[in-house]
Amino acid sequence: MAAFSTAESDRHRDRTATPGGARTRRGWLLRLAGAGLLAKLAEWGALAAGRAPSAWQQALGTLGSVVWIVAAVWALWLLFRRARRRFEWRVRHKLVLSYIFAGVVPVLLAGAFALLVAQLLLLSLSSFLVRQHMMTLQVETQTLARAEVAALTRAPSRGVVLDSTTTTSIDTRYRWASMVVVPVAGLTCPAEQGRTSVRVGRRRAGAWAHLEPPRALPAWVTCAGFAGLVGYRAPQSDGTLTTTAVMRAVVLEPAERPQWAVTVDLPVSQEVRAAMAVVTGLAIGEVGSNDPQWRPDLIGRRVASVTPGDDGRDTGQGLFSASWLAFLDAVDWSTGDTVAMSMNITTGLLPVYRQVTDAPTGFRGLTVGGALLAAVILVGGSLLIVQAFALYSGFSLARQITDAVDDLADGTARLRARDFTHVIPVRARDQLGELSTSFNAMTGEVRALLGEVAQKERLDQEMRAARAIQQQLLPEAPTHLAGLDVLAYCTPAREVAGDYYDFLPISDTTIGVIIADVAGKGLAAGLYMAQLKVIVQSLSHLHQAPREFLRAVNRVVSRNIDPRSFITMTYGVIDLERRELTFARAGHAPLMRLASRAGDVEVLAPDGMVVGLTVDGGEMFDSVLEQRTVALSPGDLLVWFTDGITEAMTTGNECYGEARLAALLRTHAGAPLGDLRAALEQDLDAFTGHADPHDDMTMILLRLT
Repeated sequence: MAAFSTAESDRHRDRTATPGGARTRRGWLLRLAGAGLLAKLAEWGALAAGRAPSAWQQALGTLGSVVWIVAAVWALWLLFRRARRRFEWRVRHKLVLSYIFAGVVPVLLAGAFALLVAQLLLLSLSSFLVRQHMMTLQVETQTLARAEVAALTRAPSRGVVLDSTTTTSIDTRYRWASMVVVPVAGLTCPAEQGRTSVRVGRRRAGAWAHLEPPRALPAWVTCAGFAGLVGYRAPQSDGTLTTTAVMRAVVLEPAERPQWAVTVDLPVSQEVRAAMAVVTGLAIGEVGSNDPQWRPDLIGRRVASVTPGDDGRDTGQGLFSASWLAFLDAVDWSTGDTVAMSMNITTGLLPVYRQVTDAPTGFRGLTVGGALLAAVILVGGSLLIVQAFALYSGFSLARQITDAVDDLADGTARLRARDFTHVIPVRARDQLGELSTSFNAMTGEVRALLGEVAQKERLDQEMRAARAIQQQLLPEAPTHLAGLDVLAYCTPAREVAGDYYDFLPISDTTIGVIIADVAGKGLAAGLYMAQLKVIVQSLSHLHQAPREFLRAVNRVVSRNIDPRSFITMTYGVIDLERRELTFARAGHAPLMRLASRAGDVEVLAPDGMVVGLTVDGGEMFDSVLEQRTVALSPGDLLVWFTDGITEAMTTGNECYGEARLAALLRTHAGAPLGDLRAALEQDLDAFTGHADPHDDMTMILLRLT
């Protein structure tokens, strides 16, 4: 009931705080608008007086405009939030919006995405077509050069360059195509070993209207020749020089030491671009440089068009037309460096569509375009039908859900009012009806659950009180014994521990130390631990020898403990004057001694049975129990512990073990006892992964000083 009261009060505070917060926001909004008005009045006053505003008045006016814009945006945001809260109060409205966003908006976004992808694909395809056509020009230019080299090699006095019929054919197909034979010197071609050179003079053919014919090959041209774009600068109509390119091929004479080479130039003129436009369906622009800092050494002329203005720019227009760039590689003729150039293109959906879809499909005369259009209509109609059915189903489902939500909202309101008798109607035999049935069953269980929570809270309080009392039963380490440094601690696995340790003063130089572990953990083990303390305190004054003391404890405990329980225990007497330890062990974890001189850990585990077993009246316990005496030296460390430490486990059920504990003691042999305890706890946490302990952990550290 207290939990419900707290939740109800929190909701009440939220409801009462919301109007005040809205009034505060509206107040600040009005103040902001007023400040903007005051700032604008300074500028308006100057304008009303018929004079130009001063600089500070203009600054105030600008500031006022900015403040008004901020206030307007803020006001719109507040109105939007208020309208959204009112509209989305009903779950039905939210579901309708969700169906719109889940059913309609994705279709629109998918359509937009498809258009963007189609546009990108169209642009990429257009750029690819241009590059492919440029590669075709490159191959054809190189083929012309090779044919001329073959002709000159066979008949040096004649050749294609001088053949008027061939020249006319080239000039008709590629306007402004030009050829020239240039001398070559200093090259050795191992692939042509043994072949001698044929003497051919300098010859040329073609208009060479774009550039002066090259007189020699640059040093970067090798025996393999060259084929590609070469950049040069040409004047514009305004007298400025812009970078353009010409397709050039160089083929050397097939000789071991070639003496000449044929160079063929094919300017990328308007006629060439118009032919490309007809083939690709694109509007092709001129080639230009992407690097404004590049200035080619070659300076030529702009090639005039045979039909001015006829460059194919009427192609590529239409639906979804867009401008794009086709990126090309060119070289600087002087250095051979590769530079990036581009060609402006304009592409459209319809021209490219015609290029792709005009071919027949072979099915009743239907074209590819017709087949694609029929498929689009079929898919689009199916999508509309499915979308309409989905919206109808969504709205019907929204009504069913919101009716159930209204019933649940009414039921939860009754629960907030502590009315656990209210029953909501079950409207359908489906999951929503099952939810209503479960809600009705839940209201009947809430009252019992609240009672269980209150009872658990009382038990928790009692367990915390029991733990506080138990901690008071555990002694503080004695500090009045000269020559002995002691540290003891107990960490319960639950609220109450079943481990016990105590220090029993015997004389000014003698002290008894006991550590015990009751089987199990929790409250039952804690009660046995309290009972054991009373027994130990009573018998410690009657029996000085550890063996006799444990025998007496076993006789008393075996008569007062549950036969299914038992206790492990180790009791020892430390004589500081004689510097020796006499102890006995009743089934408990071994005792560890770290000698100051040897530097190694000695595990002391004399025989002994657990305390509390009533097998044969204690005769076996008395016969098995062994007492041992160990000589001590200054600096020796004695470690008493329970199995909760050595049996601490990882998630893989691996135990901490006595060997790991001994190794840690050797590592921190000379450390203060507080540091040794901290190191042990840190190592245990690292070993178990900071998991909760499954058993109580108790340890006593004693060092002779």
